[in-house]
Amino acid sequence: MRALPCLVLIACGHHQPAAPDARADAPVADSQLEFCTAAVGTANVTAGGRAWTRLDAGGTWEVGPAAIVSPPMSLTLLVLDADPLPRETAWCCAYADPQCCTVEGFAITTDALASGAEVGTHPVMVRSFAGGAATAASLEITEFSQPFEHAPGHIAAKIAGPDISGTLANEFCRALLTETI
Repeated sequence: MRALPCLVLIACGHHQPAAPDARADAPVADSQLEFCTAAVGTANVTAGGRAWTRLDAGGTWEVGPAAIVSPPMSLTLLVLDADPLPRETAWCCAYADPQCCTVEGFAITTDALASGAEVGTHPVMVRSFAGGAATAASLEITEFSQPFEHAPGHIAAKIAGPDISGTLANEFCRALLTETI
């Protein structure tokens, strides 16, 4: 009787994502995995009576165990004024964890967007990094390049909702990208 090899994978920990997918077509410098950087003007958003100027874009590619076509992707867009943003702080802010999010701003999140249907208008939730209730808004994506298939990817959009409006445009931040398995 022949023994078959067995591989067991166990994942645990806080909500920190795994390193970005190595299949992306651009080389990744270590610093790209540790920090997000965004130029002033990548966000031009007014929210809560305040103007915000930077966008760090990320998200999760919902690959799952098998995919016949390109899988959907959920977005996590961080709007703030701080730069650079360390990876750990970025994920703390994305999850509105005031224990480790040390900057001001807010996160815009989507449900999974079907591959090929990213451009268009989508419902989103907006939540302050300090926590509290999320509010609904609308995100009109006008340009989208998938960051896992065409690194670094790019997003341009307009946001509108109660007490929020403006435009966003930037490449995706490798430190804010993850995928499910």
